[in-house]
Amino acid sequence: MPPLYPLPVPAGVNVRQLGASAAWNATMPPAINFLLHRPYAYLWQSVAQVLPGNVNQQLTAISLDSGVDNAGAHSTTVNNSRYVCQLPGLYHVVGQLGLQTPAISGSSERFSQLNISVNGSAYATAPLRFDSGPANAGGTVQAATYLQLKLGDYVELYALPYFNPITCFTDYRRPSMFVHWVSRI
Repeated sequence: MPPLYPLPVPAGVNVRQLGASAAWNATMPPAINFLLHRPYAYLWQSVAQVLPGNVNQQLTAISLDSGVDNAGAHSTTVNNSRYVCQLPGLYHVVGQLGLQTPAISGSSERFSQLNISVNGSAYATAPLRFDSGPANAGGTVQAATYLQLKLGDYVELYALPYFNPITCFTDYRRPSMFVHWVSRI
């Protein structure tokens, strides 16, 4: 029975083809290397950040002071809330925010939110509601989106905290962001 899909034909180089192996070596390894090492970053917060609660509903950038970044698009010291696009294209971005509830709650409507923003404009928003549980119980929320980024665009996570102040978790619920290149636009 023949296969349901065509089998790949192995590429070969004839010894009589001058320069063919040089062309193969110059063309294929960079393409394969790129496909095996597409731009990505997994960034997280290792030092707890205290977010100011406010009545003006102002967003606060989440600092991401640790991580793995194979494209050099994130600095852990300067603008450590940003992932700066080094290769234009379509990116998949996942953000997480984990917040501890304080000992005293402000009202019965305990609401915070997470935004994934590009150049300061929100693209994905996820609400975070707190129950009436014990102090420091907290909550965690994730948001995910696909973004078309141009060279130099930056992606950030923003929090809109309800409580004043509120502290981010530093365990598995910590704020984090995963960014990876999917394809050209």
